[in-house]
Amino acid sequence: MKRNTTLLLLITTLIVTLSCNKEYILINNYTSNSENEILSFSLKKGSFIKDFEISENSILGLIPNHIELDGFELEITISEKATISPDPKSITRIDKPLTFVVTAENGATKTYNIDIKRELSDEKEIISFFIRKDSFTQEFEILENSITGFTPSYIELSDIELEITISDNATISPDPKSITKIDKLLTFIVTAENSTTKTYNIDIRRELSKKNDIISFKIKTTDQTLEASIDNIENKITKKLPTFLNLSNLTTEVNISEKASISPLPIDITDYSSPVNFTVKAENGVEKTYTVTLEHISNSFSNTCNQSNASKWFGGDSRTNAPDISPYDRNVGTGQSVLFQNDTELSSFSIKLESGFKHHETGAPHNETVKLNLDIRNTRGEIISSTITELDSTFLGGWVDFDLSDLQLFFEANTEYIFTWYLIDGANLGVDTGSSAYIDSGNGFCFGQGYSGQSNISLNNNLKNWNTWIKHEWYFNIKLQGKH
Repeated sequence: MKRNTTLLLLITTLIVTLSCNKEYILINNYTSNSENEILSFSLKKGSFIKDFEISENSILGLIPNHIELDGFELEITISEKATISPDPKSITRIDKPLTFVVTAENGATKTYNIDIKRELSDEKEIISFFIRKDSFTQEFEILENSITGFTPSYIELSDIELEITISDNATISPDPKSITKIDKLLTFIVTAENSTTKTYNIDIRRELSKKNDIISFKIKTTDQTLEASIDNIENKITKKLPTFLNLSNLTTEVNISEKASISPLPIDITDYSSPVNFTVKAENGVEKTYTVTLEHISNSFSNTCNQSNASKWFGGDSRTNAPDISPYDRNVGTGQSVLFQNDTELSSFSIKLESGFKHHETGAPHNETVKLNLDIRNTRGEIISSTITELDSTFLGGWVDFDLSDLQLFFEANTEYIFTWYLIDGANLGVDTGSSAYIDSGNGFCFGQGYSGQSNISLNNNLKNWNTWIKHEWYFNIKLQGKH
């Protein structure tokens, strides 16, 4: 009986003790959170936001094709007291699969495989189409699946560059850079990112030229090329020709509009003794007829510049006391430019000398025959033709004529020529006279540019060389006779 009472007392004491420590026992029996789920998954880029469905351990999905897979913010919600690795804030690109590991409070982990892709585009358009050639650029209209049009007639479709813009992420075949010539129909295939295709037919051609002009009409002579006047309103071609040309046997050179044709062929026509008709046909078939009238010049004329108030040294120099000049070394010539207002055929060109040739120191007349040379030059100083005249021992001054009738020279209107003349062998002869001149300014035919030339035996040069001539401020007396 005593033993049972003792046992009962021990049990009672234990129950009381346990009751007093109830709070302590609950704390020590706490269970840690085992949840390790991704509860929500969102992508945010600018104004674009998308939530993705979460499967057991993966997140799959597509975003629109116009949203590139970079520059994102990830918004991920996970289980309470869990952690996620890597930190979603460190992820800005999702252009390849990702793996996130979610760790629960109790250390348990769960792996999520993330595979989000951009939806492949189905856009396959040609957006713009340009042809470039040197400084020329032309854009062509794009229809549903074709591009047609014309380039101007003067733009050949060779050595060109194509500049084509297509939809983003699409490709085009053949490569536009490989096309440098369009001489037939072309086909381009544009392939979208999702592999669908669209075919474009290209039909671009050069516009046929409508030009049907004679651009130039030239008459070829032995020494010259003479250009006729062209009236493209009246469709007339005219030219006054020198009398020494045979109108029944002429050689012409005709230049017409590009791509045009002409009939009859100018090479087959030599007789222009009466008017000749030529028909020019444009590339597009439009025709125009020109009438060519070539005639001999017939109006005789004579122009004289006789006003004189000065004289310039002309010829050799025998002086023994002249400064910086050795005796019998230099020869001095004279020149004058002439601007012809009309087509002109000269029969003679004359100069005026003050007196006969004499020895300067003694004043004794030369009393012998002398020869003078005339060179006719273009404005570059190049000699076109030359002639010589002879003065007999009785010449005392006045006009000296150079006969040009056998030179077959034709001086074109509105063209300047330079006439230069000098005493042949003037340095060795050592005789001189004066070129008659006018020193006051004026206008017109008599006031062309004057020239003075000097050659020296010691310098081994002569007055044929243009570099021995300089401009002179005087206007020299000349006379021209002929037809225009």
